[in-house]
Amino acid sequence: MGVPHPRHLKKILTTADIRDWLAFNRISPFGETRADMRSGSIIATMMNIMRDQKITPEPYNAADFMPFLEREPPDPKEIAKRTRAIFQGIIDRQKAAVQDGGSD
Repeated sequence: MGVPHPRHLKKILTTADIRDWLAFNRISPFGETRADMRSGSIIATMMNIMRDQKITPEPYNAADFMPFLEREPPDPKEIAKRTRAIFQGIIDRQKAAVQDGGSD
């Protein structure tokens, strides 16, 4: 940042400066939030490539992989429904493998 210590900024930054930086951060986030967005985008892309559309019809997005992002709590019934679908898919694949003679 070009200053010896962040405390030095208290002497030179005004309230308006801080307000401007906060506004800029809302438009174009920097720091760990930005890093989480980049990582989330990469992970979402990879997961969408491997996603079984029958089990997970909606594509993943970056926010799905940003653990510290504030969001509405998920609906417990929806979680139960998706969990059942995932396990049913696993069971169906295992049954198919057994019927095919164990080849995968």
